[in-house]
Amino acid sequence: MKILYYYYYLFYTKILPDDQPHSTVVFCLSLMESFIINGLLNIVSILLFCYNISKWPMIGILIAIIIANYQIYYKSKRMELIIDEKPKLFNSNVASVVFSLFFFLLSLLMIVTAPFYSKYLLERFCN
Repeated sequence: MKILYYYYYLFYTKILPDDQPHSTVVFCLSLMESFIINGLLNIVSILLFCYNISKWPMIGILIAIIIANYQIYYKSKRMELIIDEKPKLFNSNVASVVFSLFFFLLSLLMIVTAPFYSKYLLERFCN
């Protein structure tokens, strides 16, 4: 998570400058995490219980993740330690960028494909 935080921070300071990069990183990282978690939880709940999770529990999970990341990174000032540390995956900038990009693409893939896959599972296994 340190790597993701650091490279999201670099993105919001170098490529897409923002007035509050730390706040933006906490929000965007939380949003990406919630896409993955909500997608996986929905698929698992359909497979185990034939229950499609509605939007309000998913929004609650997003809010809980935002609050947790705010406490972990922003309020505890851990963000400053991460920026000073400049973490890398296998001591490689390229591997770190690829990992961050993979995480971003995985989260976007979950938000695009999870609803269709959930609908398919409901029609196939829950009738």
